[in-house]
Parts: sequence; C-alpha cells; structure tokens
Amino acid sequence: SIIANIAKDYFKRSRPFVADPTLDGCDHSKTKPLTSYPSGHATLGYSLGAALVVLFPEKAPAIRARTDDYAYSRMVCGMHYRSDVEASRVLGEWVVTEMLKNPTFHTKFDAARAELKAAGVTR
Repeated sequence: SIIANIAKDYFKRSRPFVADPTLDGCDHSKTKPLTSYPSGHATLGYSLGAALVVLFPEKAPAIRARTDDYAYSRMVCGMHYRSDVEASRVLGEWVVTEMLKNPTFHTKFDAARAELKAAGVTR
C-alpha cells in the first residue's frame, strides 16, 4: 500500500465515478476522488497472487484468474479504470519480485514453501 499510495498522491487521477457521476455499483461516499491510479486493492490482490503463484505453481492459472477477477471488480464498482488495474498488476508483481530479493524475507518464504510441501499441500 505504501508504494501505491505514493503513486496515487503523485498522479492524483480522478476516479471514474467523478468523471461520470451516473456510475453506480459501490458506495463512493468514503472514497477520495483523486486516488484512482493505481488501484490499491488491485495492487494488494496482485501482490498476494504473485506470492501464491510462487508457493503453489501448479495452481498458477486459477490464482491468476482469481486476482484478475478481483481487480476487475474494482472497475465494475466505478472505482478504477482498466489502466489503473493494469498498473496495479505490474506494481504488485514487482513488489513480490523485490521482496524475494531480500534475504530475510526469502529465507522465511522458503521455509513457508518447505512447510507447505511437507504438509502435502503443494508440490
């Protein structure tokens, strides 16, 4: 969320419901109108999805489909544009790539993967 919020603050992009007040789908009353790009929710979803794909490679297609569906829901609600969601996909996947370069995180992640394999949850 930190990096997504930095980008939101920099771009200050109007949300779709601001551009078209007739859009209805979600409660927009508590949403800041100039925080469309990128989607924080989609960034979180894509980062979690990217991490799960590393842990469960055999389930990658299903995981990716679910994260795409979650991100799409942000457009259905009138909260984001397609480009907001696409930027979130790139950002979320980048975050996981960078986190895996951190030795402390990578060690813990490898331990989690080994635990999942030992439990027979993944290959």
